[in-house]
Amino acid sequence: GDPTDAATTMGPLNNEAVAAKVDAHVAEAVGKGARLLRGGRREADRPTRLYYPPTIVDAVDPAMTIAAEETFGPVVPVVEVASDEEALALTNGSPYGLLASVFTADLERGLRFAEAARTGWVNVNLSTNTWESHLPFGGRSGSISGTGRVGGASVLERFSEWKTILYRMEGAP
Repeated sequence: GDPTDAATTMGPLNNEAVAAKVDAHVAEAVGKGARLLRGGRREADRPTRLYYPPTIVDAVDPAMTIAAEETFGPVVPVVEVASDEEALALTNGSPYGLLASVFTADLERGLRFAEAARTGWVNVNLSTNTWESHLPFGGRSGSISGTGRVGGASVLERFSEWKTILYRMEGAP
């Protein structure tokens, strides 16, 4: 919807280059055998060509661009895995490392995955768009997602210059 309308939950994509990238990722996946379950095309009845509906692409191979690169659009590529170990290997094999999500009814299992995932942040039973600005956020060491953190106390430390002042009050020993 209209990004200036408070009722809008999803507006247009940022620009034509982003929209073209989303188009290309979806088209390549479908062309290589993935199944389009929902969305997949720009919405024609909008004020610009930048409106892209929520899109679900199933039967995605991890080697497909839609799974291996950041699409930056409302697209969920579904990759089926046979085990926790395979899911963890795919997660840790990514050159990125900002955020991962794991969904499970077994909290201990989710926490084991979260601990082993080489990402700067892991959500358990929350989507990757769940972000708390008061907590530090950033990529893992060695990833291409950058270094350092934004948000939280780490930012206060970075932008603060600490100074200690001692003052002897009149009459104090």
